Amino acid sequence: TMHADGRISSKKMSFPHLTLTQVSGRLKIDDRKLSITHLSAEALGGQHIGEWSADFNPRPPVYSGSGTLDHALLGHLSAAMNDDWVQGTVSGTYRVTAAGWKLSEVLKSAVGEAGWEARNGLLTHVILSQNEPLRFETFSGKLLLRDGEFEVVGSKLQRSDGIYRVSGTASMGRVLNLKLIREGGHGFSVTGPLNDPHVVAATLPDTQAALKP
Repeated sequence: TMHADGRISSKKMSFPHLTLTQVSGRLKIDDRKLSITHLSAEALGGQHIGEWSADFNPRPPVYSGSGTLDHALLGHLSAAMNDDWVQGTVSGTYRVTAAGWKLSEVLKSAVGEAGWEARNGLLTHVILSQNEPLRFETFSGKLLLRDGEFEVVGSKLQRSDGIYRVSGTASMGRVLNLKLIREGGHGFSVTGPLNDPHVVAATLPDTQAALKP
């Protein structure tokens, strides 16, 4: 029976592994629905603008969100995950829906997509050759989320030796199954845990030689 309409603001909001600053937005509660529009915040060193809503009429309740994130620092994302696995800057958009009462239910039901472009970055755990981590000039593409797994589609990674097409999956448990293939069909396969992936030289579709034990 509650109804409300107005603006909210906070200098700082803290969540597990994530802190937002300079938060503001327009809040509306009506007919068992809650929405926050024009949601602006400084997040991961960048600027977020988006909309989030929760509908408590269905059982379980349904949540949805969308927005953009500009010029965020991937190093801040690494820190939030307690694993220094990536560096650089990133901008992108996202859209997600989910349902449930518990966090585990929400994560299991989540469906969404995100597009991104990262620049001047470093994937510290991906060792391609000469015992050096993978550096890239640009890395762009799309993530699809379903059944607790992210699928990488239509993605390109540009580095000094050319452009790689990136495809595969990454689980919420941080397990990778990716391929980075350059023109001509040669590239690398990256599998295993995010903090210590196994990288081998590969072609489509066969793996040829190990680069990292």
